[in-house]
Amino acid sequence: MKRERKRQTHHARTLERILGRLRRRSMMLIALRALLGFMAGCGALLLLAAALLGPIVSPVSAVGALMASALTGGALAFHFIRPLIPLSPDRIAMLFERQEPGLGRAARSAYELEREEESESRGSAALRRAHLEELTKKLEHARVEAILPVRAALIKPALSALVIGFIGLAANLVDGDLKAGTLALFRAPFHTAEDLATGEIIRLYRVDIEPPEYRGGETRRGLESASLEAFEGSTLHFSLEPRVEADELIVLFDEERISLERDRRGLYHGTHRLSRGGRLVVRLKTPKGEWVEDLRGRAIRAIPDPLPRLELSELHRDEDLSRVLLRYEAEDDHELASLDLILSIDGYREIRRAIDDGNSSEAVLRGIETLDLREEGAEPGDRISVYLEARDRGRPPESRIVRSEALHYEIPSPESERRQNLNRIDAALGVTLDALADRLDEPRVHPVDDVREERIIRSTSAVLPALREIENSIAKADRPLLQRFERALRQEAHFEAEILARRSPPRAPLERAEARIVEALREGVLLLDDLRAKARVEDFQEIALELEQLRREIASLLAEWARTDHPDTKRDLLRAIARAERKLDALRARMAESGLDLPREFVNQGEQPSLMSSEELMSLREAVESGSIRDAEASLLALERELHSLTSAFTKEEGEPLGGSRFGPRQKALAEAIEAVRGLEAESQELAREHVTLRRNVAERALERLESKNQRIDPHRLKDELDALRSAVEELRRVLPSASDSDQIARIAGRVNDVVAALESGDIAEASEMAAEAQAEAVGFYRDLAIRSSMFPGRRGEMREAAEVAEHVAEGATRLRAGVDSSLPDLNEGMRASERRQLEELSRRHRAVSEVAERVESALREGPDGAPLSEEAAAALRVATEHLNESAARASERDPIASSDSAAMAREALRKTREILEDYQRNPSPSSGEGGGLGGGGGAEGRSRSSSERVKIPGESRAPEDERRRRIRDGLRDQAPPDYRDAVRRYYEELLR
Repeated sequence: MKRERKRQTHHARTLERILGRLRRRSMMLIALRALLGFMAGCGALLLLAAALLGPIVSPVSAVGALMASALTGGALAFHFIRPLIPLSPDRIAMLFERQEPGLGRAARSAYELEREEESESRGSAALRRAHLEELTKKLEHARVEAILPVRAALIKPALSALVIGFIGLAANLVDGDLKAGTLALFRAPFHTAEDLATGEIIRLYRVDIEPPEYRGGETRRGLESASLEAFEGSTLHFSLEPRVEADELIVLFDEERISLERDRRGLYHGTHRLSRGGRLVVRLKTPKGEWVEDLRGRAIRAIPDPLPRLELSELHRDEDLSRVLLRYEAEDDHELASLDLILSIDGYREIRRAIDDGNSSEAVLRGIETLDLREEGAEPGDRISVYLEARDRGRPPESRIVRSEALHYEIPSPESERRQNLNRIDAALGVTLDALADRLDEPRVHPVDDVREERIIRSTSAVLPALREIENSIAKADRPLLQRFERALRQEAHFEAEILARRSPPRAPLERAEARIVEALREGVLLLDDLRAKARVEDFQEIALELEQLRREIASLLAEWARTDHPDTKRDLLRAIARAERKLDALRARMAESGLDLPREFVNQGEQPSLMSSEELMSLREAVESGSIRDAEASLLALERELHSLTSAFTKEEGEPLGGSRFGPRQKALAEAIEAVRGLEAESQELAREHVTLRRNVAERALERLESKNQRIDPHRLKDELDALRSAVEELRRVLPSASDSDQIARIAGRVNDVVAALESGDIAEASEMAAEAQAEAVGFYRDLAIRSSMFPGRRGEMREAAEVAEHVAEGATRLRAGVDSSLPDLNEGMRASERRQLEELSRRHRAVSEVAERVESALREGPDGAPLSEEAAAALRVATEHLNESAARASERDPIASSDSAAMAREALRKTREILEDYQRNPSPSSGEGGGLGGGGGAEGRSRSSSERVKIPGESRAPEDERRRRIRDGLRDQAPPDYRDAVRRYYEELLR
């Protein structure tokens, strides 16, 4: 029973599947016939409406035509699908009649019986199953494609749609008005203009684009696209032809009305200069007076002329920014009107250097520029911005400027150098602390731990390079302390390394070496901490003095501005105020940083004056900017009081806020050594003078005897001395090509030639006198160059090198004179008894001076703390002592020439010793420059100026430049009477400024 039921269900599902396939195919054909019929009917009526209504269609007419077209298309579609609509699931089975007669009725009856409720009669159910099984066997071989063929079902609607489509396409290609009418039907209902007819009214739309004059190029002609692009400033030439009769045709472009003129052919023409892009609308006026707007959307986009692309990069720069090498590149799509390199100094002064003036007509410019920032007027501490500025040839010209990214520089100044020195000391202190911490945190064990030993050796080894790095960053007087620490650490580290190199390092020596290294590192940390504190205080003092110098400059500029009211003077005044504000901000920042390095009460002394000085500077700047001279003078007076308080807070001597126990005795010992050397130099000068007088008297008598005997000196005996002196003079001419020094070099060379001529003529007296003059000229010139090199060493040490060569010239002139004098006959023959006694007295005094010099030398080699005060000065004093002993020995031997020469060399050695010690004393930090520092070398005035900057003196002078500089230096050193001191100071400040 169950098997019979299952078979019946299978045959029923087979029948359902076959009927479903037939139903889906019939639905597809219905949809295709409906679509093709709709397209054919709608397209036919649309063509008819477009031909009847034309290009100008009102929105109401367009909507009516579209609705009528849709209804026509729907009717035709219904006509094509009507035969297939009544195909319900039971009636669709009748389609099988097309394959076999009677099969459709059998399928329909089987479907209807299956849907009825099952009869209770077993016989009736059996008949139905037999009938269904027989039917499914026949339907399994039925082909749905044959029952509902596609070609027969679609041929009529497809043919209708193709015919209508071909007619429409041909009409639109042949007749433009029909196309315009068709487009108008679709667009008119959606047009938003009020009280304005719309339609496709333009048959021809053409634009010629003429580029701007500055760009050149050819005109683009015959552009018909609805969307165009053109550069700003281009000229647009419109050409339009309407489809309908028009009395007037206008173009509305970005709300701007463009009137067009009609030519004889019926075309309308107009011109417009493009300034900005926008939407373009065409309107015409019909003969009836109605305005009609073209429905087609059009637009023109204005392309801004691309600005030039600029790039500025740095290739090289010197350490002192004396020479900066820049590479530039400027590129434009057309041409550049101009290209300038601009230097902005502190924002108050702008220097423009033209790279290209636009005459080259190039689109790409590349090159290299060299700048000397100091020659451009920048001073130490100034902040400079360098950038390119290019001007394009576009319109308007004031908006066609582009600037590159700026390169920023700050001219090195004593302040920045002091900051670098302080950073180096901080770094060295950190490295030393790390080395000490590594040893204290993890004590050494036995047997040794290789990892620990490697770590502590590495950290200890890093201390020595750090110490060498800061050797030139501290004062010369403090370097022996650092060198003593370095020697001790190197010696102990070497000893420790030798012990660790053994196969089984002994414990006791290692512990002793460890203890000594820890003690050395502790002393080094304390020394470096004191050096850092001292450097900070010296930095405060230097900044305070530089602020005072800036105040004087501001006062001078303010007085000049009040007198002339010149804008350049006001600009320089604001620039000086800005520099003072930056310097004061730097001082306050460094005071805040030094809270852990210096006693707080020391730092607090300068906080209030610095704050008040900042406020007074702000008031001064506001007064200058507003043009109020009275308020500016009042603020300047208040600023002077505050800066005086600030300077006093950092330079007063009561109390020792930093390492006074370490540096105080050394400074005192150095001052005592300087006083002792000055006394020795004065005594040596007196001894040398007496030697020269005695020598001259004895030599004159010897010359008289020689001339009476008519004897001559062979010049070839002095060939070596002459050759060496001439070579030194030529070297001096090479290293010192300055015209102002050529006269003195020529005078020295002339005296040497005079010596040779006198010797050849036999005039020994003249030769001796010319040799003495050559020596005096050479020694005097050397001294002058030594002073100049201490104040103006040159960018690369040129003046210092010239001073060294001049020293060789002076030594050669001294040897030449000694050679000439040694060629004289024996002087002892004409020496009197008083002169012999005088030589004995000079010998005794030389020995006394030598004994004092040896004591001073010992004090210099062993300072109060065991570290030498100055090895360099001690070595120079040792040379002086040797010359003193030599002079004493020759004097005791009654040799006036040799003793005189040794006395002169002793005097020079003592002078050099004094200069070395004075340089140590007045140069507390390297950043103060050669001959600078607190209390000497011109003070803040000399330090704030560039080494290459010349001193400008008002008026014209025919004297050589070195003479003018010598007068200025002598004036700065000499003490004026109290009543005239301020006037003299202002005079020399004006000369320097």
